[in-house]
Amino acid sequence: MRPLLHALVLVGLVWVPAFAQLANTPWPKFQHDAQNTGRSQFNGPAGPAPLVAWEYANSVGRTAVTIGNGGVAYVGDGKKPITALSRDGDVIWFMSNGRIAGQAAGSTPALGANDVVYMGERGNNLWAADSGDGAVQWKFFVTTDGDVRVSPTIGLDGTVFMGSSSLGAGRLYALNPDGTQKWLSTLGANIDNLSPALSQDGQTLYVGYGGIGVAAFDAQTGDELWRNKVSRRGPGGAAANRSVVIGADGTLYFAARDGVFALDPNRDGTGQVLWQFEARPLIFQSCPALGADGTLYIGASGAVPTFFAINPDGTERWSYPMGPRGRFLNNQAAVGANGTVYVTFDHGLYSFTAGGDGSGVGVVNWMMGFPRRFKNGPSIGDAGDLYVVNGFKLFRVVD
Repeated sequence: MRPLLHALVLVGLVWVPAFAQLANTPWPKFQHDAQNTGRSQFNGPAGPAPLVAWEYANSVGRTAVTIGNGGVAYVGDGKKPITALSRDGDVIWFMSNGRIAGQAAGSTPALGANDVVYMGERGNNLWAADSGDGAVQWKFFVTTDGDVRVSPTIGLDGTVFMGSSSLGAGRLYALNPDGTQKWLSTLGANIDNLSPALSQDGQTLYVGYGGIGVAAFDAQTGDELWRNKVSRRGPGGAAANRSVVIGADGTLYFAARDGVFALDPNRDGTGQVLWQFEARPLIFQSCPALGADGTLYIGASGAVPTFFAINPDGTERWSYPMGPRGRFLNNQAAVGANGTVYVTFDHGLYSFTAGGDGSGVGVVNWMMGFPRRFKNGPSIGDAGDLYVVNGFKLFRVVD
């Protein structure tokens, strides 16, 4: 086990030890950061003809990929529940604790700055393991028969935020860095296949619930500040990802079945809807990614599945029809430092230019075909590469 770090971070007006805050790695959690922007500080493959550098086949497939320093990939495994692989595709470790520790359940690993990786699994546990050798530090058991399908988020003060639908109860937890419970709040609605979003100052936690609305909580106490049911059309798919995304100005973005909503984040407010982007009869079943200029990127499912770029004011910037097959279900996009957008759809991995053709039509830089339908989005590494899970295999894609 590595020693804890002792740097200080400013939380509110108080300097506190930086124990398990989010690691500074290429892709340390679901959708890269605590605001779930899906935006990297690195570029992915430029193309025009990227290649598969290697593939790893051993029961992966339930989670997206987290990337640590040196290109180490952490991925949920159907038997382990976490496997760590080197940049060359060699297994560094798999978590076992002397036996099979549990099966991954859609909770993408999160890396702390204290060299600990956190991930939930189907045995109702959140695990904490040493990111270097997989040694188990602790596990937190959800007592209400709830698979942990929520991808953890790590606060500035080391708090680990996670949750479980818990047979529909919707239990949202804050855990101390040692794995003890800090607080528990019950939403009374499902909170599957998402990652809680944390405001830039670390004071407010936002979570989608039931596929229909957003709730805000005080990150220190767990007190609910407000909730707003914005959708009237139901959850729109059990596997749909309903993570809240936070813009640079604090605006909240939430994709429900019937539209992408922008909400006022005011802690003392009600989550007022600022605008709604609709694409009827298409429906949204993934969370958006957010470019540096405030453009949102998201796919919509239906008779003609379509990928959209949405301006910060809620108007359409461009769109691209993907064809008659497939759907965007838990297929969130990733944005490179140069603005290039990467997204998985059906059997394909696509690269789009940020601005489209200038007349409202998206422009594909390249597309790679894969043997199975994608059920996760891509992660961007620090060597011009992408990591994607397709079927039960993990692929590293390079130029």
